This record gives sequence, C-alpha cells and structure tokens, in this order.
Amino acid sequence: MNPKLSVVLLLSLFLFGGCQSQLMLMPTPEVLKDDRFNLFEANPDPLTSNEIATLYVTTRVPDKRRSDFFKGKADDQLHLGYAELRIGEEDLNLFELIDQSTTGERKDKYAWNLLEAPILSSTERPSKTTAPGPILPESMADSIAALNDYIDEKEIKELTIYAHGANNTFYWSVAQGAQFQFFTGDNAMVLTFAWPSPGSIWGYGRDKRRSDDAATDLAYLIELLAHHSTATRINLIAYSAGGRVVGRAPAELSERYQDWESLKIGQVYLTQSDQPLAEFVDALPQFFPLLEGLTVTAAVGDPVLGMARMT
Repeated sequence: MNPKLSVVLLLSLFLFGGCQSQLMLMPTPEVLKDDRFNLFEANPDPLTSNEIATLYVTTRVPDKRRSDFFKGKADDQLHLGYAELRIGEEDLNLFELIDQSTTGERKDKYAWNLLEAPILSSTERPSKTTAPGPILPESMADSIAALNDYIDEKEIKELTIYAHGANNTFYWSVAQGAQFQFFTGDNAMVLTFAWPSPGSIWGYGRDKRRSDDAATDLAYLIELLAHHSTATRINLIAYSAGGRVVGRAPAELSERYQDWESLKIGQVYLTQSDQPLAEFVDALPQFFPLLEGLTVTAAVGDPVLGMARMT
C-alpha cells in the first residue's frame, strides 16, 4: 500500500474513533496500580460521590441552547467558569469505582457526563499586538477571589492547566481535564484551557490557526493567575495541537518576563506536540528560564503527527 495512503487511513481510524459522542473513563494508569501510590487515600478531603468539579477557561462562543454548552466558534471574550461532571450513572457505587481505578480491573465502561458549566466571569480577549500586562479586569475580580478561596482550602496549592488537542468539543476537553483530576485522587486542581477547536475531523486547518491564536490567550491567563491567584505553581500539560498553544505562550511571555519567580510556571509537559520543531527549538533559549521544568515526549512514527506534517 502507498505509505501516504496508509497514513491517511490510520489517521481516519484514529479521528473517527476519537469522535464518539461520550468520553469513557480511561484504564487505570500503571503507576496507580501500585499500593504505594494510592492517591485517593492520600486526599485529606476525599471524594464523597462520583461527581467531579473542575475549572475551565474558554474562548468559545456560548451555546444558548446549552446542548453542548459552548460552540466550536471563536468568541471575542475569554470566559472563566467551572464544570460539574459525573462518572457513570447517579447510582454508581463510589467505593467500587475507586477500587477499580486503583487496581486496574474494571468490569464495566463508565462514561463522563457533563452536567453543568456556568460562566463565572468574562473579559475581552487580548491582542497579539498589545501586551495585556497583569492588570485584573474588574469583571473578573469576584471570580478570581472565589478561585483563591478554593485554592486556599486545598492541601496542594498548585494549579495545572490542560490544553487539549485538535478535533475537540468543549465537552470532550473538560471531560479530559476532569479525568486527569480524578486519577490524581482529586488532589490536583485542573483548569482546562478550552481553545475553540471546531470539533470536526475536517477542521484541522482551522484547528492550527486557532491554536496559534490561543497562545496569546493562554499567555494572558498565565499572567492573571501568576499575579492575582494564590496558586504556588502553575503547571501546564498539552497534547497534540495543544502543544502549539503551550509551546508558544511562554515564548510570548519571554518578551515581557525573564525569570521563573515572576510567573510561577512549574512543570510543563508536552506530549505529541504539533508545534513545528524548528520553531520550538529556536524559541526554547528565550522561554526556558521562565519554567521550573520541561518534559517533551513523542512516539516515533506517530501517524497523526505524520498527517499533520503532510498538511
């Protein structure tokens, strides 16, 4: 078979497989099968139900029908809110769920259900040509104060921002963020940065353009949190096209900041990043002093990144 055709077919299988209507609870990560890493038991404020509350910031247009909460279109506003999600049905046994999420043995499939995602505050999106600076918009003052109350109640006061990949709906992205939070035993505070992916397998070109634009939004968000939140660190995790966002945001910030203490950026983890390698490497010396640590992982011969290179 023609190698390029093979890549296209593999990509199609991957993308269509990723477009199922609901995200299923992932298999237990290998490290959590070890009794020494029972993060659920380590939480001083353990889960009491199969519902997870997680934070989000999005630049998507709100969906007035509320069927998907936010559309796949880009808004001129940046919205901060929280999402309430449930694993499985209401009557799911929590102890059974946690047991199956620490041993790796799971008899049933559990879907993530998005229950609500209210907007707490909104502000105008920044421009690439104008450095927004650390000034807190008046419209966001109350919600940032509420965020600080939430952080202050947590044992671990680090905030982790998750940037999703291409072909993601709002539901899919916040469910992934909630899934990460769940498997830390709900110890982590996860904020999903839901940039406006069209959520379509045919929208990859728009995904690339919008993820590039979203880097400025993320840089602005990091500044606001660094200067106005009580989080001790701001960690960043990105997958695929989200790597374009997370890889470029620190580069923009390096034009205004020179050291780690000014922004509190902790660990940055890029996996299967879709950012052009030469661009990333060229910018690395400028933004690396802003980070406490950087990890980059990629699978050799990844078919999706292969297709990204072709497009």
